[in-house]
Amino acid sequence: MASVLTVIIYGCSSTTNSNPTPSSSHTLKVGDSLIYHYYRTDSTGTTVAGSDSTLVGSVQAILASYLGKSNVYFIKVGIDTAYYSPSNDSTWSIIQPSVSLNFGPTVPEVWIPYNPASGSVTVYDSTMSAVYNGNNDTARTTYTITYLGHGSFTFGGSMLTTYKYSRVNTTVVKIAKKTYTTTHTITQEFAPTIGFIVSRTEQTVSNAPTVIQGTTYRTLTGTSFH
Repeated sequence: MASVLTVIIYGCSSTTNSNPTPSSSHTLKVGDSLIYHYYRTDSTGTTVAGSDSTLVGSVQAILASYLGKSNVYFIKVGIDTAYYSPSNDSTWSIIQPSVSLNFGPTVPEVWIPYNPASGSVTVYDSTMSAVYNGNNDTARTTYTITYLGHGSFTFGGSMLTTYKYSRVNTTVVKIAKKTYTTTHTITQEFAPTIGFIVSRTEQTVSNAPTVIQGTTYRTLTGTSFH
């Protein structure tokens, strides 16, 4: 029997100490950092023991170009990385990392655009095939972005206006005459006064036995800007 795919969890960033909230839009700089409160719940909604933690990350570099975009921020937290390219206060892009499927193919890394004017749009749709243990297997991956409107986020005693998006990453694998579907539903809020994501949840639902189901939560609790 062929092994089942596993879908990589999508990286984001994080990091640092509370400063007064900026009064206008903030442009990230090398050395800027943000701190997030992180925890994870299982498929029943119960907090996973030991998951409650602080994620610390920072802007490591601003790259002249990366994968066809210029002025790209390289943000790192632990072993996770994020490539982020802002256009203006409400429009930005972030890299979806590559995803390796157990039966051979790799979904390439791709820019995911966030634009309020787009409404709901599928930004990636690809089907790959491979022969594994004599089976003709396929995997279809789609990434769909939906703008949910303005939100609000309380930080440093201030109410920040946010741009709220939903992103649905779905992979359907047909392998060894079985079909496995994994869906990651990611809700993110971007605050121009911070210059990055202030809130992120990711719910994973799957019938593939190797995929960990549940929801992760990241909420900004502090910043350190230069």
